[in-house]
Amino acid sequence: MRRKMIALLLLACVWTGHGFAAFLDGNRLLEYCTARGGYGEGACDGYVAGVVDSRLSQQDKGGTSAGFCLPETVNLGQIVWLVTEYLRAHPEELHFTADSTVHVTLRQAFPCASSVVD
Repeated sequence: MRRKMIALLLLACVWTGHGFAAFLDGNRLLEYCTARGGYGEGACDGYVAGVVDSRLSQQDKGGTSAGFCLPETVNLGQIVWLVTEYLRAHPEELHFTADSTVHVTLRQAFPCASSVVD
């Protein structure tokens, strides 16, 4: 039974191909992040925090670099503000995935210092 379930799962993955659309794009994230209170504001905060935590967790587990280096003093409200301002300033990118938008914002706002070799 277990082998059949694994085979079905693998077959389903093959059928889905590369046509996956993200659950959230920049348009929707901007809508959430500009909402005052209620569901939208919470969805924005939660989504942005999830992206940041996910990228940092991958890095901690020896995966790829997060691509950004957050200062210890930065808080979620500041990051959400940066993401919102990025989305407003780049309407041509609103169709991109919300995840990629958060990542680009963080890379631009908090680049990691390159190591200097003596």
